[in-house]
Parts: sequence; structure tokens; C-alpha cells
Amino acid sequence: MKDITIEQLSLMLKSKGEDSELIRKKANSLTEKIFGRNIYLRGIIEFSNLCTKDCLYCGIRRSNKNLERYTIEKEE
Repeated sequence: MKDITIEQLSLMLKSKGEDSELIRKKANSLTEKIFGRNIYLRGIIEFSNLCTKDCLYCGIRRSNKNLERYTIEKEE
């Protein structure tokens, strides 16, 4: 696959009509080729939002004082 420039991407995003449809079809074809037609849903179940780490990107980090903490009991 060939890399594209920001300018080329900008032109593609602004395209209309037949050009837009060709770009959409190519993108769909490439996506299907790389990822296939299956959709996988993933999720996590958090038993607690208590954490001893303080990762800046994480909403449940230790220093987040605006978070209501919880721990699910074993019976739940």
C-alpha cells in the first residue's frame, strides 16, 4: 500500500460524487482484505476500580479523587 500525504488525504475527504464513491469502495475493500468480514466485541468486567498505580492516562488511577471507588463482593 502506498503512503499518502496530508494534502492527498485532504483532497480525498473533500471529494464528492463518483470520486467519493470510488474512495469509499476502495477503503471498504482494503478494510475487508485486512480485517475480514467478522466483527468481534470485547469488553472487560471490572471487579473493582481500586488501583495502586498512578498512570496519567487512566481514569481509575490512584490520584483521581473525583472517582467513586467500588469493589464488587464475591457473592455479586
